[in-house]
Amino acid sequence: MTIVAPVLIITSGPSDNTPTFQLFGDIQSGDVETLSFATNSSFTGDTQITHTVTSTDMTTGTFTFSTGSLANGTWYFRANTNRSSDISPWSNTQQVTISASGGGIVLDDTLPDGLLNSLYAGSVIASGGTAPYTYAVTSGSVPIGLTLSSAGALTGTPTAVGTFSFGITATDSLSATGGRSYSVIITAPAYILMGAISM
Repeated sequence: MTIVAPVLIITSGPSDNTPTFQLFGDIQSGDVETLSFATNSSFTGDTQITHTVTSTDMTTGTFTFSTGSLANGTWYFRANTNRSSDISPWSNTQQVTISASGGGIVLDDTLPDGLLNSLYAGSVIASGGTAPYTYAVTSGSVPIGLTLSSAGALTGTPTAVGTFSFGITATDSLSATGGRSYSVIITAPAYILMGAISM
C-alpha cells in the first residue's frame, strides 16, 4: 500500500517561539503522524514528535502539532504518515526563521540575600520553554563561596561581604534560552555585646 505524503502548513508566524503546524492529505483515523524538525535542511540530529489521529481529528478535518519553545534562528520542518507500519514519504519541507522578541523562557526572581559564613540556599526556576532546563552563570560572579548547579540551585557558604551581580541563563530541552540578571547582598551578622553595667 502506498501512502501519499501529507502536506505540511505552518499556522503561526516567525515572531512566535512556539510554532504550530497542520497536516492535510491522505490521513485516516489511527494514523501516526510524525513531525521532524532541526536547524539544518538535512535534518541531522532532528527532534521528532508524534500524534495519533483520532476520530475527532477526522471530524474537524485537521489537527495541530505544537513544538514547544524554540530558540531564535532558522528551523526546518517536515512530516510523514505511519499507517500499520506503512510509512509515507516525507512531506514538503517548511523553512521558518524565528525572530521572537520577548516572551519565551523566563526566570523568576527569587534569590535571597545572605549572611557571611552562614549556609546559603537559593534557587532559580525557569518557565515558558520545554522542560527539562539547565542553568549556568553567563555573566558576572556569584558570591564567593557559592556555586550554581545545572539544576538551578545556588548553594554554599559565603566567605566575603558585598553586593554580587551576575546573570543566569536557562536552556531548555530544545535549546531555547532565556536569561535574567540577579543581585545578591552578603552582609556580616550583627552581634550583641553583653556586659555588666556599673552604677
